[in-house]
Amino acid sequence: MPSLPAMLYAVLDPLTAVHTQVEAALFLAQRNRLPPSFIQTIKASAAALDGIHDTLLDIAVALDPDLAKDQD
Repeated sequence: MPSLPAMLYAVLDPLTAVHTQVEAALFLAQRNRLPPSFIQTIKASAAALDGIHDTLLDIAVALDPDLAKDQD
């Protein structure tokens, strides 16, 4: 059975992919001049994803510092 840090790392890659899609949505929303409230919602989503990613990474590294080398 995988360790907790390994499971956290397994979540990080898909989370990064989702963040990339949110950033692409933000770019398209700005390019197509969608309402500012819509753009702010996308920006808030991107910021939340950043926070979640950073927190999960910090937890994984705290539990197993050797796994941080794989992220370099």
